[in-house]
Amino acid sequence: MFRWGVDPEGYALQTDPPGKGGTLLGEVPPQTWIRRKTERDLRYYEPREDHPDLHKIFAGLENTPEDACGFVSKYGVLGASGSVGFNFDSIEGDQDLASFLEAQKRVKLVMGGLVEGKLNRPRSTVMFNNYARPSMTILIDGAKPNRPQTRIIPATLLSYIWLRVSEDIVGGVQWKKCKYEPCQNYFPVGKGEATSRREFCEDPTCRVYWNRQKKKGAV
Repeated sequence: MFRWGVDPEGYALQTDPPGKGGTLLGEVPPQTWIRRKTERDLRYYEPREDHPDLHKIFAGLENTPEDACGFVSKYGVLGASGSVGFNFDSIEGDQDLASFLEAQKRVKLVMGGLVEGKLNRPRSTVMFNNYARPSMTILIDGAKPNRPQTRIIPATLLSYIWLRVSEDIVGGVQWKKCKYEPCQNYFPVGKGEATSRREFCEDPTCRVYWNRQKKKGAV
């Protein structure tokens, strides 16, 4: 019930020149955007169906312009949110780079309290309430007329990411690092996810490499 669009040709970083007379101190400083490469129709997808762990992907980015541009080119702009000062409110708008980096930093901080070995769910709860200002709407799902259900629908991609973070906090999910040491992937364990006995991420080669090291006595 929540769909989001992406420019099929991707996005590119672009820095505007400083503006004239924007403040009492003089020129408005230059601002960097992630802008669409084309004016073609957007390609739409359903984040919950296609990328249920998008919040993990977002939190795992390096906080750099390159990673920000790569994320937007694959998943689209974050959209407007009350938590950071976006200058647009459209799925087709430009992405303010500074706002993207600030949002990514906040999501990463909140999810850091759910990492196994560093688990601090109360801290994540407080930080979520301080940082997240997702925009949502409520619809009644009438697919079963005699048992209608309420559905929370995000208004933006960033709101969807925050919704998934909240579901992890409330659902008791933890994020566990893959047992194969060189791998930096984390995977969820807990309600609706893998059991705590799981040791390796989705990459099947990690288990193979770890077993090879074990046979050599390296682990």
